Amino acid sequence: MAADYCTTQELAAQLGIDDTDDDDLLQGSVTAASREIEGFCGRRFWIDDAVTNRVFYVTDRDELDLFDQPGEGIGVDIATATGLIIAFDTDYSGTYETALTAYNLLPANAIADGRGFSCVRIGYGSAYTFPVSHGYPTVQITAKFGFPSVPEDVKKACLIQAAQLYKAKDAVFGAVSFGDSGAMYMRSGLASAAKALLAPYQRALVG
Repeated sequence: MAADYCTTQELAAQLGIDDTDDDDLLQGSVTAASREIEGFCGRRFWIDDAVTNRVFYVTDRDELDLFDQPGEGIGVDIATATGLIIAFDTDYSGTYETALTAYNLLPANAIADGRGFSCVRIGYGSAYTFPVSHGYPTVQITAKFGFPSVPEDVKKACLIQAAQLYKAKDAVFGAVSFGDSGAMYMRSGLASAAKALLAPYQRALVG
């Protein structure tokens, strides 16, 4: 199940709200902001509760880019090497019977940087290469996908965007009144400050 990148309590504190009257609206703003962040970055940052199986198409015999996948709206990283199994279907039979044991996960310093792995490269001396896809997903990865933990930049971006969405409830024809100072117009999409925070995590979508 998809997770949010900040809490309603954190958003309420940022907005100076000290009651629970708008909890539903706050929650809706947080969830909407979290999904907007995923759409902008092309990846998600919450980690699976348990290992899951995902299949991938391959275009390179030596390297699998987890984000170079046709039709995938939101890509995934491998959150941890714990419990990781990489297997492939060498005869296109629908069974992923061959386990890959010699491989490298990239970026090499992903975990140290609090990120997930986005690429699998065949290891030196491996007896196997990836079977190139011919309209068929030839690789299956069993892992916990996502990020090891939500980066602080992503949490901050979520708070910024959720606050903007929450304040939009007061907008009339796109404007929010600030009393004698006039009006500030609300623009759709991610706030510029949120975009700046998320830029290092953005991936191009394929397909």
